[in-house]
Amino acid sequence: STLNGTGAITARGGDADAVHMKNGAGGAGGRLSVPLCTQIGEVGGIQLDARGGRSVGGCTPGAAGTVFSLCGDSPQLSANNHGRSTTARTCVSTTDEYDQVPWPPLTIDVLRVIGGAMLASCQDSLSFGWNISATSEVMLQDNAQLQLRRGQAVMAG
Repeated sequence: STLNGTGAITARGGDADAVHMKNGAGGAGGRLSVPLCTQIGEVGGIQLDARGGRSVGGCTPGAAGTVFSLCGDSPQLSANNHGRSTTARTCVSTTDEYDQVPWPPLTIDVLRVIGGAMLASCQDSLSFGWNISATSEVMLQDNAQLQLRRGQAVMAG
């Protein structure tokens, strides 16, 4: 598969309407899945952006979306809110929503939570969380957070 050219692929959350509202939260970013090798948010000259939307009046910016890419047999997951620190969680589902069957631990090559994003499991409070195994790299940078719950672990290496 190839992706050529320049430009952007975006799944940004909506910005709060500062003209008509005194207070408003931003919308959450979306999900991008690119079956190609990527850097942090870029494929060649094409920018990948799934940030949450801007807020107004002191409300919470939207949660970061995710960018998933597959480089050979090396899956990578990134949540990047591009400097918009937020307490809104970027959820990673760990059960089949219909049958409530737990999925196996998430095993990826690279996990990046950057730019103010907060990555978390968003299941009910009584269940155990999921484990993440990153075989190569775990990066938390620029006021980002990884929210762990009872029974959860992040393993690298």
